[in-house]
Amino acid sequence: IIPRVTYEPVKTGIYLVPPHARLIAEGKKKLIVKTRAYYKHVGEPLLLIEDGLAYGIIEHSEPEEITWDEFWELEDKHRISREEVEKWNWSSEDKLYAYRVKVVEVFDEPRPVKLPRGVQTYVDVDNIEFLSVSQLEDSELEKLHAWCHANWSSMLVELHESIREEMENRGIVH
Repeated sequence: IIPRVTYEPVKTGIYLVPPHARLIAEGKKKLIVKTRAYYKHVGEPLLLIEDGLAYGIIEHSEPEEITWDEFWELEDKHRISREEVEKWNWSSEDKLYAYRVKVVEVFDEPRPVKLPRGVQTYVDVDNIEFLSVSQLEDSELEKLHAWCHANWSSMLVELHESIREEMENRGIVH
């Protein structure tokens, strides 16, 4: 089932590395920062995706160029750590772009999805496969279960319960 908002169908997803989509869904992250300026999907409803889960629907603003000083001043809004900056090799970047995030909808529980290989930022929703927990391979189910425990929040309670039930049905130890 492709999620839809009342005024416009969702045609595109935005992929963020963990834990950034979840942080947006939880209301703890208000800015997305990228090293490139993207204008194509400004103001469009976007399916919010991270690590095999869709959390809801967001929109983002036009990119605003920011300096490194501004980046660090906004750390509580974008929640990107110094370790992530190093891991992503951003320190050599001259320009950074901040996108204000508007949450349109947060799903009651994250929805498992399968993305095509190589997705970096945006993905056409037609290329996303929405999965039920029962469609996951045993290894994917166990990975999602471990991920739920590692990233525990109140929004994962129902998803965890459906995973636990599916594991029990398959004879997999919880």
